Amino acid sequence: MNIGTTKYNVREANQNEFEELGELMVNVYSQLEDFPDKNEQPNYYSMLANIGNLTKNPKTKLLIAVSPNGKIGGSVVYFGDMKYHGSGGTKAQRALGC
Repeated sequence: MNIGTTKYNVREANQNEFEELGELMVNVYSQLEDFPDKNEQPNYYSMLANIGNLTKNPKTKLLIAVSPNGKIGGSVVYFGDMKYHGSGGTKAQRALGC
C-alpha cells in the first residue's frame, strides 16, 4: 500500500506492538471531533489502550500498516465474527441476521 511516497506493509500485529498500537488508538480517537472523551467513555478508551486483548477472541485479527523503517502508520481490527465486537448494539446484530 502506498500513502503519498511512503510504502506500507499491511500485516498482523505482533504482540510486542500491542502497547504502541493502544497508545496510537487512544491518541487518534481522543482527537476526533464530536467523539466522546476519556471521561465520558472510560471503558472504551481502556479497550483501545489494550487493543491487543481483542486478538484473544476467535476470528479476530489486529492488522497494522508499517513503513519500511518500522513506523506504525495505522491499524484496523478485523472481526470475523461480530459477536466479539462488543458494541452491544443491534445494528451489528441485524447485519449478521441475529
